[in-house]
Amino acid sequence: MIQAEVYFFFDTYEGMSDPTDNDVSGVDNNSAIEMLDKVERLNGDNVWCYSPIDEVKNNVMKAGYPADKNTFCKRQS
Repeated sequence: MIQAEVYFFFDTYEGMSDPTDNDVSGVDNNSAIEMLDKVERLNGDNVWCYSPIDEVKNNVMKAGYPADKNTFCKRQS
């Protein structure tokens, strides 16, 4: 891993934004709205990609980033 002075992690930490009619699967052209309506946003391993900030921090530490150089920037969704 390349060492940096500081690492910035920008995210909403709330998962993906709501899909529009233009969002479709690249595999089978299914509507993202219909696909996402079938799963719970906060239900762990799903297509919403929800990961709260504490989970992200934990995963970043597991990846070997030094704790004293990490800056997490929460953006509004």
